[in-house]
Amino acid sequence: MDTRKAKLQEKGLIIENDNNLYKRVLTLYKDGFNAILNEVVNFSNLSKAIEESKCFFAPSKTFKDYGYLSTTSPYFYFLNTFYLENLNENDIEILKNKTQLDEEVVQLVKRTLKDVIKKEKAKNITYFNATPETIIRNGTLVFAFVYGKNSKALNDEEYLNNIKAQKKFINLLKNNFESGISSSFNNVDCKLLSYKIL
Repeated sequence: MDTRKAKLQEKGLIIENDNNLYKRVLTLYKDGFNAILNEVVNFSNLSKAIEESKCFFAPSKTFKDYGYLSTTSPYFYFLNTFYLENLNENDIEILKNKTQLDEEVVQLVKRTLKDVIKKEKAKNITYFNATPETIIRNGTLVFAFVYGKNSKALNDEEYLNNIKAQKKFINLLKNNFESGISSSFNNVDCKLLSYKIL
C-alpha cells in the first residue's frame, strides 16, 4: 500500500463501506477553492484582455487532457495537488458531514490551503521540464498560463516583434495575478508559469 493511501485511510478519508467518500470530500474542497478563486479573478475579463492584446495568443486545444484543474478560462490551469491527508481530524469531519458548498467550507479552504498543497518531505516541486522557473518551493500555489501557436500568420519581423510583445504582456500578467491570488489566500506564495504548446 502506498504511503498516501495509508494516510488517507488513517484520517478516515478512505473507508471500506463508502468508496466515494474521498472523491466527494475532494470535490467539495475543490469547489471551495474555485469559489474563492472566482471571486478574486474575473477569468472572463482576463480572457478578453488576452484576446484583445494583439499578441496573437491562442488557447491550447490539448493541455486540458493532462488532467490539471481547469478554470473558467481556456488559458489558465491550477497545477497543485490537494493533499487532504494534511487536514486535521476536525476539518476532515466538517467536510465529511457537508453535502454542499457553504461559507464554512470556503473559510476552511482559506485557512488550510497552505498545508493542503504541501507534499510531504519535499523541498521543491518541479513542473513541466526542469528549469529555474519551473522548480518551485513546496507549498506554493502554482498556476499555468497556457497558450498554443500564434493565431495569425506572421512574417519574420512581425514574429520577432510579437515574441517581445508576448513577453511584456506575460510579465505584467504574472505580477498582477500572483499578488492578487496570494493576498486572497492568506498570503500563500503564488507562482504563475507560462507554457507555450507548439
